[in-house]
Amino acid sequence: MHPALQAILAIIIVIALGGLFALGYFLNKKTKKPEGCEEMTERCGSCEVTSCHFNKAHQKEGEEHDNTSK
Repeated sequence: MHPALQAILAIIIVIALGGLFALGYFLNKKTKKPEGCEEMTERCGSCEVTSCHFNKAHQKEGEEHDNTSK
């Protein structure tokens, strides 16, 4: 296979994978939360997962909107 065709094929594959990721992310954000999951803060008090964006108890002041710290 010609090197230029290989490069074009690789670019197409990367774009297709990125598109699938974006579609999955969009559909996940569009999905409604199940009943009982709307307010999780009471059950998050004893959680040790510090990277969870639901657990506000582990977030320092000023970091409230930065959920990508880990």
